Amino acid sequence: DERGIYAYGTDYEYWYPYFGANFWELWERDLHVEIFGADGSAWIAQDAGIQIAGGYSRAFDQRNFELLARSGYGPDTFAYPLFDDEQIGAYERIYLRNGGDWCSTQLVDAAVQGVFRDADGARYPYVDAQAYEPALVFLNGDFWGVYEMKERLDEGYVAAHHGEDPDALDRVKLGWTHDANWELEQGSWAAFEAMETLVASQDLAESDAYAEFAAMVNEKNFASALVAQGWIANTDFWHNNLRLWRPTRDGGEWHWMVYDFGHGWTDYNYDHLSYTTSGTWTGLPVAAALRSDAFRATFVNTHADYLNTTLDGTWARSVVEGLADEVRPVMPMQRERWCGGANMSAWESAVDYAALYAERRGGVVRDDLERVFALDPVSLSIAADGDGAFALTTVTVESGFSGTYYRGVPLTVTPVPAEGWRFAGWDGLDGEALTISMDDDVALVGHFERQ
Repeated sequence: DERGIYAYGTDYEYWYPYFGANFWELWERDLHVEIFGADGSAWIAQDAGIQIAGGYSRAFDQRNFELLARSGYGPDTFAYPLFDDEQIGAYERIYLRNGGDWCSTQLVDAAVQGVFRDADGARYPYVDAQAYEPALVFLNGDFWGVYEMKERLDEGYVAAHHGEDPDALDRVKLGWTHDANWELEQGSWAAFEAMETLVASQDLAESDAYAEFAAMVNEKNFASALVAQGWIANTDFWHNNLRLWRPTRDGGEWHWMVYDFGHGWTDYNYDHLSYTTSGTWTGLPVAAALRSDAFRATFVNTHADYLNTTLDGTWARSVVEGLADEVRPVMPMQRERWCGGANMSAWESAVDYAALYAERRGGVVRDDLERVFALDPVSLSIAADGDGAFALTTVTVESGFSGTYYRGVPLTVTPVPAEGWRFAGWDGLDGEALTISMDDDVALVGHFERQ
């Protein structure tokens, strides 16, 4: 009761989320941590620190953990490539999360992180989401449950994925304890306040004002974060669980991170977009930015890019089903330990609905997008003669791509030659990077030749 970070303690509120309990304290304790691969091979064995992590999910019986590598305990990193499809060999922190939708699928966070990757498993560059692997956690030899092992969204994440100096960042966060509070995690408030002042004092429909705004934010990242939140229909988003970061070098742009989707994927018909586009909140200037034709085009085309690729219903469903297949063999243990018994039928039903959600949600989002913005769909097809791909607003597609875009919403297509090849021109069109008005259906053929 006095020192236990997992315990309730002696002075706390007797109702959820039990404020005042020990697990709401920012206490850290030492431990020895060992991590093994699925084949039993030893990856990590070292002394480290541990904290209880998360927001209201701290109050679940199965709590979240954060593992911290510090030189005061032992090595100052967990030196192993812990996540498939990532090129990172060491981590300062490891997050063990109880799954978000605890005792339902426990896959909602993993689904977003899995869907916003390409067919080769590479993360999309404009979606700052955590890498994920499922893990079985044991405390002192006792089985403690199925967890999501994840990256921490901190300065190390920014350094690893964006190549920025981890000591030269501004990072701000909105979380919820007794109240919703913005917190400065690193750096200064000055640039954040400058963005807020601009949004409050100027009309971003004016080109000069929007140019100033666009210099402050990464527009494609902002639009991508909104697509991710909208696809999963996260209702715990507009006033909570916001993280922004920017490099402090001159002209550093704000980026939005996406995480904690435990209030998502309830109803695949839910119109998340109408509310999102109606508001301009602190740290989330959606309606203000959409007054600009330039951001409207970015926002619409970002939706179209993902809806034509990774949010395609067949593909998204396969991602969810694959995630479920990974953990299905151990879910009876999880449900016996934490979920009132080993009743797997409820879990299977939840997974069936999640797969149906993934299959149907993209179509609903597309319908909402076309209704809210009064859009008229047209088609885009792209073929390559030779070896090359094509960059759209936020994704890169291969030869043979076809998808739905929108009449009068300008779209830029940029050729991406394969190694050892160069771009040799378009059929019937001049230039290299094309900005197309999309006034009608468009079919492009790009030619590549060996260097």
